[in-house]
Amino acid sequence: MLKLTEEDKLKLVPDQWDRIIKVDLSSGPCYAKFSGNTGVFRELFGKKIFDIVGIASADYAFYKEKNCIVSTDLAKKYENFKQATEYADIYNLGELHNVAKKFNNYDELCIQINIMHFMDILFGNSDRHSDNYGFSVDKNNNARLVVLDNELMLEDFYHASRPVAFPSKSHLAFVSYSHECEFNFFINNLSDNQRELIHYYLQKFTPKNVYMIMNSIEKENNCKFKEKRKLFYKYVKNYISIYKLYISSQQTKKELK
Repeated sequence: MLKLTEEDKLKLVPDQWDRIIKVDLSSGPCYAKFSGNTGVFRELFGKKIFDIVGIASADYAFYKEKNCIVSTDLAKKYENFKQATEYADIYNLGELHNVAKKFNNYDELCIQINIMHFMDILFGNSDRHSDNYGFSVDKNNNARLVVLDNELMLEDFYHASRPVAFPSKSHLAFVSYSHECEFNFFINNLSDNQRELIHYYLQKFTPKNVYMIMNSIEKENNCKFKEKRKLFYKYVKNYISIYKLYISSQQTKKELK
């Protein structure tokens, strides 16, 4: 976790024109985002979730007095990091896999990509465009997926300002659990391995476990986030929707065999 010194905190001054500033701190180049309480909690929550599933991300620090969240510059933290958009404009799964095939560990990278997309769907992240993830590449041309900007996690699928975007086989599909056909389109195009992955994470991130994760964020940051309960209920609603549709899809698949 990123640590802020007292000198660092003095440098965290919001810009009147931009809520995100780049600043040199004791740990190196960082970005400071002056968000509302909800945005800060979502960002910390996203970091925690991706840590749990083993997907790399920035280190974060929360400066409570200014409601500011500070993140490390990924280009400095990770070897040869580039955002996905620097490789291609990704609008479908084929384009995404064409980028992944540039690296020697393609199969491993595909698993990481599947996990990222399902976490975004499960936790309602409606902002995972190709600027918000990228790849860190080592000297052997092996890549590691790195995610950034999770401020729109825990969106309510029934009232979201925009749905979750997921690259399908031929285009950018928009997944909304308020329309079963859209989710079924997504889930019916999954391989057996991807289905097993979904089942595993549905068991891992039950509402009870997620509430415990939220409580741990408050404890670690010594701060009560007033929107926590509201965001939790959004997650419960989404979780129930996806779980029911997943079970229905599994039953349909058995009937077709």
